[in-house]
Amino acid sequence: MRTDTIYRHELTLKAGPACLQDYCDQQGIVFKDIGLPQLDKWKIVWTVKTAHARNSFQARVQNFFSFCHSRGMITEGPAEKLDGIPIKVDENVRALEPKEYEKVLAAISATTMTDANNARIKVLMQLQRYSGLSLVDAVCLSKDELQQNGETFRIVTERQKTGGAINNVIPAWLGEELLQVKNGNPEYFFWTRTTTPEDAPSYFQKLYRKVFKKAGVDGSSHGFRHTFAIEHLKKGTDIRAVSKALGHSSVTITEKYYSKWCKGQQVVLDDALSAGWEK
Repeated sequence: MRTDTIYRHELTLKAGPACLQDYCDQQGIVFKDIGLPQLDKWKIVWTVKTAHARNSFQARVQNFFSFCHSRGMITEGPAEKLDGIPIKVDENVRALEPKEYEKVLAAISATTMTDANNARIKVLMQLQRYSGLSLVDAVCLSKDELQQNGETFRIVTERQKTGGAINNVIPAWLGEELLQVKNGNPEYFFWTRTTTPEDAPSYFQKLYRKVFKKAGVDGSSHGFRHTFAIEHLKKGTDIRAVSKALGHSSVTITEKYYSKWCKGQQVVLDDALSAGWEK
């Protein structure tokens, strides 16, 4: 097993919002006998508060039990039957304020990590901010998906999650910084290919959390994607263009999360409707 895979599963078993190992020991539960009723009771004592964080942890728990089931450690995967956790649309959907963004970038050099990771994390965060890529898409970006035509750089890729096409220009200075990133794999900017694409972001997530903590900013990797979308909408970019840039399968998805920042387009609609009243 790869190191990142072992780390992720050990994190679920021995750490997290409520340690599964400790809970089983306290309740006298033998692992092979864990079923849905035991998981439902364990779920009650999870210490994470936000629905988004609980949903993320539950997905990791389901992945853990699916892995155990596939290896014959248990006869079925009970976590797949856990009830979903409803998430309010606007929960954690916000742009990083300019001062917050600068604080995060400044905190990178003050965070304990290697010089190579220091440089990679800074470029990775800026890539998300100015391209709108999710963390997994940014981490798995291959070098041939950065296209250069003179001084123009663009990201041409497909989303790992949905397969949606992305074709976004990025600042020239960012394109140049990407070309300077040092990585062990010659085909990718950040991914070493020693993990699956799904597991690739986990290493960088750990570093992101350390940086946000050092900066004293409440946020996560998806905050950069939200910032990309919201700042464009606030400046009047059509939501259909933002939807395409994000790689959403439908503008309806974009509206679900970002409609309240489309005030400029509401003004256009109001003017159009008002004009229709004129005789």
